[in-house]
Amino acid sequence: MLVTSPSSADPKIADVKARVDTLYHQAEVASERVNEARERLTRAQTRLKTFQADLDRKREQVEAVRRQVVSTVVAQSQGQVFSSATQVAMSNSPDAFLEQLVVVSQYNDQQNERKAEFAKQVRQLEIRQAAAKRELTQIAQTKRELAAQRAKIDEKAREATNLLHRLKAEAAARAAERAAATSRTLDRSR
Repeated sequence: MLVTSPSSADPKIADVKARVDTLYHQAEVASERVNEARERLTRAQTRLKTFQADLDRKREQVEAVRRQVVSTVVAQSQGQVFSSATQVAMSNSPDAFLEQLVVVSQYNDQQNERKAEFAKQVRQLEIRQAAAKRELTQIAQTKRELAAQRAKIDEKAREATNLLHRLKAEAAARAAERAAATSRTLDRSR
């Protein structure tokens, strides 16, 4: 009976050890990717918090301008602002009419500015909401990436562990086989 010598098994052991080293290296690379993804996630969450605070401030500004516009519309509808024709009819002098016309014109300009400001604030709010949505999408993508990298790390570590266990089992089996062969040889020579 031929006994397998350790030297003939060594290349296979070396191959398996090299494979285990490769798997551990791949797991390490995947772990580095996880760390990078965690850093990106932390930065994205910080940006999202900033966007949220900015959105809250912008919503407050939009609401304040909206209240002003509503107040103006209500005042106009209740007749607090008179048309030029009404003012001419109520005026006792042309100078008083012209002064009132200037005041009304300035008032209308202010109201138009408020309406324009409201529209501008709404557009800015929409832009900020879109930016926050993009951050949320990025965070979700990074979390999926993290999960995939973790699964890859687990797979590589499991594969390396299985290879090591198999290598140890094969080595133990070969050692037991050698011991049994040596024992049979010694028994025959007695």
